[in-house]
Amino acid sequence: MVTQKYLAELFVYRDGVLYWRISRTNRVRAGSAAGCCRRDNGRCVITLDGKHTYAHRLIFMLHHGWTPDEIDHIDQDPANNRIENLRAATRAQNQSNSRRRKDNSSGIKNVCWYAPTKKWTAQAYVNGRRKRLGYFEDKFAAAAAVAKAQRAQYGEFASPGELK
Repeated sequence: MVTQKYLAELFVYRDGVLYWRISRTNRVRAGSAAGCCRRDNGRCVITLDGKHTYAHRLIFMLHHGWTPDEIDHIDQDPANNRIENLRAATRAQNQSNSRRRKDNSSGIKNVCWYAPTKKWTAQAYVNGRRKRLGYFEDKFAAAAAVAKAQRAQYGEFASPGELK
């Protein structure tokens, strides 16, 4: 089992990166950065005792002594593993602070064009259910409605509005 003490024996943490404290194999030298970043999702993965583990989970454990089910990257950058950028979260909070989907055509999360009414529609998730917030002439008014609903539901975990 991975413990805070075990991680402190293996790693040195500096600026969001774990460095090996000791040499373990021909490929792992003391002082070298642990793990590598995945191309598909940008997260750093470290092989520890034959298991692949995300670096942000090890960093959180090293600093706090426990690991939550979900860890949120505050700035939405999965490669930024500075401890001040990591916080414990529920699944809903972590999803709330996620990036806009790549196929989003409005440029604003939870805002889309609704052709039958020829207006922008806004929606938010409240208690796990999608809630329509209304139809708007202007997409920025729809974005404001989404932001207000997200702040009310998720507080500090509400994702900041982003435009393409």
